[in-house]
Amino acid sequence: MITSEVLSPTTTITASSSFAVPSQNQAQSLFSFLKTANSCISFDALYNSIFEHLSKVFEIDFSLVIASNQIIYSKKYSETTFLLNEEEIKTLENENKLQKLVVTQNENIHYFIYIPIQKSNQLLNVFVCISKNNYSTIDNQTIGFLDCFCQMILSALIRLDKEENDIRYKTIFDSFQDIYFQANQEGIITTISPSIKDILGYEPQEVINKALYAFLLSKERLENLLFILKERKKIKNYEVNVLSKLGHPKRFLCNFQVIENKANRNIVAIEGIAREVNESKKVNQEVKKSKQNIERILESKKQFLADMGHEIRTPMNGIIGMIDLLRTTKLNNEQNNFVDTIEESSNELLVILNNVLDLSKIEANKMLLKPEAFELKSLLDELSLLFAKEIKKKSLQFAIKITDKTPKKIIADKSRLLQIFGYLLSNAIKYNLQNGKIIISVDVLKQEDGKLFLQCEVKDTGIGISEENQEFLFDSFSKLQHNYQKIAGGTGLGLTIAKQLVKIMGGTLQVYSKEKEGSTFYFSFEALKSIEKSTVNKSVDNSEIQSECQDNKVISEIGLNWQNSFINNPLILVVDDNTTNLIVAQKVLEKSGCQVITAVNGKEAIHKIRNNKFELVYMDIQMPEMDGVTATRFIKRLKIHVPPIIALTAFTVAEEKDRFIDAGMDDYLPKPVKAETLIQKTKQWISEKFYNLNNENSKKEIENDTEDKNETEKANLASQSSVESLKYLPIVNTQTAQQLQKWGGQELVDESYELFETETKGLLVELIMAHQQNDRPTLKLHVHTIKGSAATLGVDRMATLATEIDLMLKSDIDSNVAEQMQAFEHSFEEYRLNYRIILNL
Repeated sequence: MITSEVLSPTTTITASSSFAVPSQNQAQSLFSFLKTANSCISFDALYNSIFEHLSKVFEIDFSLVIASNQIIYSKKYSETTFLLNEEEIKTLENENKLQKLVVTQNENIHYFIYIPIQKSNQLLNVFVCISKNNYSTIDNQTIGFLDCFCQMILSALIRLDKEENDIRYKTIFDSFQDIYFQANQEGIITTISPSIKDILGYEPQEVINKALYAFLLSKERLENLLFILKERKKIKNYEVNVLSKLGHPKRFLCNFQVIENKANRNIVAIEGIAREVNESKKVNQEVKKSKQNIERILESKKQFLADMGHEIRTPMNGIIGMIDLLRTTKLNNEQNNFVDTIEESSNELLVILNNVLDLSKIEANKMLLKPEAFELKSLLDELSLLFAKEIKKKSLQFAIKITDKTPKKIIADKSRLLQIFGYLLSNAIKYNLQNGKIIISVDVLKQEDGKLFLQCEVKDTGIGISEENQEFLFDSFSKLQHNYQKIAGGTGLGLTIAKQLVKIMGGTLQVYSKEKEGSTFYFSFEALKSIEKSTVNKSVDNSEIQSECQDNKVISEIGLNWQNSFINNPLILVVDDNTTNLIVAQKVLEKSGCQVITAVNGKEAIHKIRNNKFELVYMDIQMPEMDGVTATRFIKRLKIHVPPIIALTAFTVAEEKDRFIDAGMDDYLPKPVKAETLIQKTKQWISEKFYNLNNENSKKEIENDTEDKNETEKANLASQSSVESLKYLPIVNTQTAQQLQKWGGQELVDESYELFETETKGLLVELIMAHQQNDRPTLKLHVHTIKGSAATLGVDRMATLATEIDLMLKSDIDSNVAEQMQAFEHSFEEYRLNYRIILNL
């Protein structure tokens, strides 16, 4: 028990209302302590001095200094004598005032002076155990003495704190490998690290009080820098050239930031760090080398596991095959039991092998999801059949619960989901009790951005898991044992793999458990809602195109009601080095009634124009051998009939459009080109003698669709401009696919998206090699090609990334290209695995 009293004039025994002058003994102690405290070189020396000088005034049994509930100093103290718990110390700290205490513990009574002292951001609790006589005679005179004594302790602590921080700061400051500097608002250097001597050859005193622009920047650039700093507060990776003391030029990357007055937020100084680029490159090379070594080791590990898997699987197949053959022979009961044991052991070995290989695949980021449409109930029924024997063996009650709001059919990786449930159910069975219960439940967690987030639980009434063991539950090759008794076999990989698979599927795996009460493993994952196919027009072989838009509705199939818009088959030349773009344009124009000839570069286009009489030419701009602008200039100089030439390109900047027109092109059509837009543009430029005048309804339909589509595109662009992440863009824009189906038929949809997969796969390989070899022309060419194809087919994520990389390359911004390239590869893999499901191909 603790009773306390704050020491102030109003709580003293005497009636005096103000502090009295300290006694001679107290004054001598104060003067002596002041002298000693100012010369202490450590905190321990100060604490010891507190004890010694208070001992001249009080009869002291022992003294303690406590910080963060830990004793950091003691004098004549024994734990068996006195001990305060955490709650009692917190109660005293909340008061934070000089107090006198009476503490009763185990029939022992202790009398204390409690002194709280603030040291930096830490509160020190000083406990001085005094005699009962001293305690009862504390008066205003003694309180005045203690108050002065506390102020001296605080002053000494501040001094020691500052000295300790100064030493720490100087150690860090002197060890800088880069150049650290501070300057005032005018750019005059006030502080600079000693590292300037090693890097530029200047002594620090040669640089201090000189203008910053004399070393890092011109005066004009410094003024501009100060202006930008005032607005932004920070500037990163600012490149400057600096001459060393010997006159050698050196290049630096600098980071600047302002130092503000905390009270009024005014700028009082500027600080920065300058790193020599060569050093930066050296560090990057070392990091890159280390990364390559790690990747080589991981690759060796992966190859070893793959080889091991192949080598083990071969004899395992032989063993399992022979088991099956052996069962066809006449066996007695004992022999049948032997065969059962062999089969069970073989299956367990295969499970272990598959787990090890799965883990290696996950660690190498090679585990790819293969989404498909399936019924959740069917999957869980399959799961219960797989474990029926084990469930029956332990007489377990097993139940499956799927809420009404959970869709019957979803799109996700069925095999991996079954694998996750399998690991969790296997654990629930192993660690359950005889006649126990297991319940599997599935519910919808939320729906947003066109995605389903499902929550699944596997609950058992088994032995449970202690809090201590839960910390290691998901570690690789980790199995929890109870009282040194082996409860279940296995490698300890199941939960590790399950957790990683759940993460790949966009969710998390967690556990709630209490010993002897059972465990609940619950996980979430992302999926799409699957809607049954419907056929609108049975006479036309159209596949349903499933939308990946926010509302996940199925876009209705549209029959090919549109007939030929042209008669007499006008001859049109389409020039593009991208096969996907060529096929799409060719099929759409041919369906409209045109004859189409194609060319893959400017030279081939010139040759075909010389030998054919075209009504119109669609010309790509960026092509190998000869680009579209050069080809157009050449064609316009030919002394033959020259048809209208329309630029068909992904270049969209206004200045570039003007350049195409100046080169002699007659019009401009930006990619991605929609089918109806292509038809309308063709109608604008070819002679009316080719029009199908009997198809006015069709013409009106095109115009209306075009108008509606333009509005849709504006809305899409507006929404996309506010998007913060690629994940909100569809992998394949099904509206684009719908238009292709409408104008070119299902055959064009099938052929275009499969061709895009094939071509882009090859281009990506060359793209990666070009990036590694810093072959910028090839890099730009392939990125531009993929951008055009992706935009034409509505592969929006890839088109967006390609546009970003294209802009970076044009602006010579290399810092983020590598990161974007990785995202580009990942985006293509998403497309490759999902486009057939999305489009129902």
